[in-house]
Amino acid sequence: MLVNFTPSIEVLSMDKLKALLVTALAVAFSVSANAAIDATAVVAEIASNSVPILAVGGALLTLAGIAIGIKWIKGTIFG
Repeated sequence: MLVNFTPSIEVLSMDKLKALLVTALAVAFSVSANAAIDATAVVAEIASNSVPILAVGGALLTLAGIAIGIKWIKGTIFG
């Protein structure tokens, strides 16, 4: 005689999964909401580096403009 042994596994329904997810998110956000982050040093660092960042950005935009101009000239000549 064979004995049928199947372990009992409770299957979670979608409603239970959604409730579990909402609870986990609420706990995660409530814990992180109480943490105070001091960003003054980061803001000061970004402010002090704004001139070099603008110089590099301006140089890249200038090079992009030159590349587009060369492409238009080549299109006019060889097009």
